Amino acid sequence: MNDYPTIHTFEDVTPNPEYLIKSISEQGYSFEAALADLIDNSISADASKVEILIDTNKAPYTLFIADNGTGMNEEDLKNCMRFPSQSPDDKRVNSDLGRFGLGMKTASFSQTRKFTTLSRIRGTDKYAARTWDLELLKNNKWSVLVNSPESIKKRVEQYKKISTSRFNGFDNFDANTVIVWEGLYKFEQYLNEKNRENALFKEIDIIADHLRLVFHRFMEKGKNNLKIRINNQLLEPFNPFPTKEKDFRSLEFRKRNFGNDSIKIEGFILPSRSIKESKEGLSIWSTKKEA
Repeated sequence: MNDYPTIHTFEDVTPNPEYLIKSISEQGYSFEAALADLIDNSISADASKVEILIDTNKAPYTLFIADNGTGMNEEDLKNCMRFPSQSPDDKRVNSDLGRFGLGMKTASFSQTRKFTTLSRIRGTDKYAARTWDLELLKNNKWSVLVNSPESIKKRVEQYKKISTSRFNGFDNFDANTVIVWEGLYKFEQYLNEKNRENALFKEIDIIADHLRLVFHRFMEKGKNNLKIRINNQLLEPFNPFPTKEKDFRSLEFRKRNFGNDSIKIEGFILPSRSIKESKEGLSIWSTKKEA
């Protein structure tokens, strides 16, 4: 049965893109969670190396996050930059850590108001690039900038310059996807100029601890384990469950079925000394942030 009257009219309620993006990008993203979302995409793209580089030499600050994953051709990149890029009902491959096709855009907009994604298929030379710029959305149109070859060349050169200027660089690293955040507005708009850089460097320590913990399983895998570099720092994984400790106990696995899927749950019992050792400072039981 049709619930609409025989004669009816409709109004266009297309949301203002600037307002909508600002709103959805503030839904619980910390700096470290935003970067972790982007690294999820790198892992899904079969990356074994990811580097995060922040240029604070001049304002606005610029952040690069690059990986050696499979990369994207121009059509894939065009789709990736859409809001959203996929349906949550689509069938996903096991390696896909994403769900709604919003993560890269919302994570980026939670920290910057302008970002560019450059990508090329692994083994090729030519990058394609697109830029989301909140200023361009003030005309109330969902428009993404298609970057010119000159602009792409300039961005790639800028990235390579800062990458080679840092210590602990990766050997044989070819960046196939590079995301560039132009400006970190939460530091630049809300902090006094003399406090910005110090606050950002403190934040980098928090980011490092977060990534070491969240991705420790991928970083411990073995021969092709994930490597993450932040500026001059090559991260070591932090496993919160040090199973090699003699007084650390693991509990038997429990399995629960949900329709055609199942969840396996494993519990652990930490020794009583873990509380004291954590309170006394950095230990195997806690990261620097949580100590």
